[in-house]
Amino acid sequence: MECTLPGFRHDLGAGFLALAMVSPAIAGRDLAALGLRFRHAPVPAAHPLPGGRAIALGRSASDTAASVGRINRGDAAAWTELDQRFGDAVVALVRAAMVRWPLGQGAQLLGRLGPRNLLECCRLVIQGGSAIADRFASEEARAFLVAPGMHSDLQPEVGGSSAYALIMHLLGERVGMPVAEGGSGAVSAALRYAGGVITTGRRVDRIVVEHGRAVGVEAAGDAFRARRAVIAALDPQLVIRLAGPDAFPARSLAQIRRYRRGLGTFKVDWALDAPVPWQAEACRQAGVVHLGGSVRDMSKAV
Repeated sequence: MECTLPGFRHDLGAGFLALAMVSPAIAGRDLAALGLRFRHAPVPAAHPLPGGRAIALGRSASDTAASVGRINRGDAAAWTELDQRFGDAVVALVRAAMVRWPLGQGAQLLGRLGPRNLLECCRLVIQGGSAIADRFASEEARAFLVAPGMHSDLQPEVGGSSAYALIMHLLGERVGMPVAEGGSGAVSAALRYAGGVITTGRRVDRIVVEHGRAVGVEAAGDAFRARRAVIAALDPQLVIRLAGPDAFPARSLAQIRRYRRGLGTFKVDWALDAPVPWQAEACRQAGVVHLGGSVRDMSKAV
């Protein structure tokens, strides 16, 4: 949408599309013929530091380690070990989360890691981002590690934030953090041309439930049947109202009603007359800049 000045098109949802690069709906399909083209910056991501410095996420473990190692040589080795042990496995884990029956991906994950490393990987994923950062000596490297975890809207010390930190770093290193040419709406358009249907501006009146399963929605007098599932990106209380309390088992209903809302995260769009004058060259080359300061700064901000 042109929400700032004419000619400036802004993504109102996703800003970069690392996860799309491994999605079964996109990866391996020729969507360029349908107008979808991904564009990569020279550097996937960077974290600016005081004094005109920065740590950059490269497109290889050696590039990232070299950037981390300029501040502390031991941290370069720590990054290399983290990448070698868990990098490919994290990508397999992300793919497994995107398919209906991830048995093949699960077997692949176990084969790549082995039982010991698999247990360690699971431990890392459920911990806070600061637990990963503790592997590094310098405050700068620790901040670089934690910053992508802020996409979870959780403090670095809170369990689960490390999953975002690991995924964003290790996935971005392998597939980049690209944008869609013309904006992220190009993804929706390509999937529509590939056989999907997108309907907007219609108020959903009811989620249709049959035999305990959501099978479709009714909107403005029309019925839309679901082939596999109804995905409702809504406040849980609204889901209850649309589907009806009787559609839920009593235990599930109690869980939903105990749901706690998260942070009111927001986004600011800027129309600029020139590129941002970052002091660090890595930031000028990066597609994504995590401007977070130190781990303590990010923890206080969240």
